[in-house]
Amino acid sequence: MSEEKKRYSKKERKELKKPDAFVGGGRQLLAKLMSQPKRLLQLGVGLVVLGLAVYGYNTYKHMQLEASWLAYFEATQKPEAEKWQALEAFYGQGAKNRARFLAAVELADHHYEAASQPDATADKAKASTQAAAEWYGKALEYSGLVAAEEQLLRINVGAALEMQGLKQEALVEYQAAAKMDARSKAWALIQVGRVFESQEKPAEARQAYQQVVENHGTTEYGKMAKNYLRRLDSSLMKEIQL
Repeated sequence: MSEEKKRYSKKERKELKKPDAFVGGGRQLLAKLMSQPKRLLQLGVGLVVLGLAVYGYNTYKHMQLEASWLAYFEATQKPEAEKWQALEAFYGQGAKNRARFLAAVELADHHYEAASQPDATADKAKASTQAAAEWYGKALEYSGLVAAEEQLLRINVGAALEMQGLKQEALVEYQAAAKMDARSKAWALIQVGRVFESQEKPAEARQAYQQVVENHGTTEYGKMAKNYLRRLDSSLMKEIQL
């Protein structure tokens, strides 16, 4: 007798040969369907229709995405005077996909850069920063954002709001970005500290800078935070001396 047969008793081997509940149930269902060929045919037709519907939907979505990328590319290739209007039109018509998201980011960057130009008047700078904040906000509506993208967008929204003098609103965006565990966290914390400094809240500013030093001390951001801390200490010393 083989080792395998020795391992089990005669009764146990008999039990092992019995089909389990899943197999038994499957056989019963198959037998029932075979006894009702009309129902089996209906089931087969239903599965084919379902498969065709899924295939058709996936094909439609793929074609829609390709058309969207083509429209976005065509808008970006237009002359500078027409490009921004074309991107706005594309955003208004496009589906909610990554091409539409990139159009919003490109428009936001354009308005932010316009506000930063040395020759920009106060009214133009204000209008441009408002437009930048609006377009960055629209980019944030895209559901396919990864954490690093959302973090950078929130920092950019904060910068645009800060340029308008809306420091508290900007702080909210910087703090939201700083809470995210992505690669721009240190930069977001520096913005938080900087705004707190401008609001004459040195304790809160110090806390933000200290987080950067402790967690990113060897990076450029860490060096910046150390400089900000030294500046805070210097300001405090002057106040004490006065």
